[in-house]
Amino acid sequence: MADDIPIVVVGLMGAGKTSVSRLLGESLGRPVRDSDEYLQKRYGATAAEIAELEGAEILHAREVEHLRACLAERPAPIIAAASSVLDDPG
Repeated sequence: MADDIPIVVVGLMGAGKTSVSRLLGESLGRPVRDSDEYLQKRYGATAAEIAELEGAEILHAREVEHLRACLAERPAPIIAAASSVLDDPG
């Protein structure tokens, strides 16, 4: 039953979210999803590049988009999410 509950690791840039998420994923045998990897793959740009070129609001919306999609996945993943997702009331 606990495998159905996603684990979200939230923090600022460079805080170690990706490292912690990967360690948790390996330990628990669960998939890992990382917002930085998602942005690069889907939009062809890093978070910093998106913020600079399109604005922080667009970046944060895309980070929330990633989190919402990951929360619906089964088996439930370990998710490395940008701290900006906490600003979205949804």
